[in-house]
Amino acid sequence: MHKAQPFFSLLFFLISAISAFLLFAAMRFLDDFLSERFERGFGSSVGKKNRA
Repeated sequence: MHKAQPFFSLLFFLISAISAFLLFAAMRFLDDFLSERFERGFGSSVGKKNRA
């Protein structure tokens, strides 16, 4: 049981790192997508807030 512990901790670390990276990429993509939509819909004030 003790020999398998480092493997599981490494696996958990890898999964958390990958999920964090995917979440970051999705938030970046959504921010760009939504800011483009909002600039068209509500004017450039919302887009400027998102970019800064």
